[in-house]
Amino acid sequence: NKHDALVAQLEQANQREADFQTKQAELEETVDQLEAEIAEMEAQHAKEQEEREAQVNKEKEGEQKGLRNELKKCRKDNKDKDNQIKMLEKMVQNWKKEISAMRGDVGQRDSEAGQLREQLTTSERECERLNATIEKLEDEKRDILTQLNNNQ
Repeated sequence: NKHDALVAQLEQANQREADFQTKQAELEETVDQLEAEIAEMEAQHAKEQEEREAQVNKEKEGEQKGLRNELKKCRKDNKDKDNQIKMLEKMVQNWKKEISAMRGDVGQRDSEAGQLREQLTTSERECERLNATIEKLEDEKRDILTQLNNNQ
């Protein structure tokens, strides 16, 4: 009969609402986890970058001091000049490689953070869609309850 069908519809709507609320809670937890991961990655990235810069600066200061001494020796001894220049060129190439690698790492971290932001945006949209669905189901539930009350 019609009453039993409405009761069945109501039970189905209640179950769908519960399922959507569970899904919403899971998505909200995922959003929270993604936000925490982004914050952790950004903090770790900043820390690593600072440590790298400090280490490179320290190394460069020591290398610069050594290079100054080497240049003095080169001026005194023309026979070793060509070898010293080659060594300096290799050091510069290594610095350029280090700087290039650091820039690549920064780009990778930025890319990962961008991907996490996209996932976060997608999850937020899904939550909004689920909220709209829950509101619709609540409206349907109210309509069914009204029909049930009117039929009694």
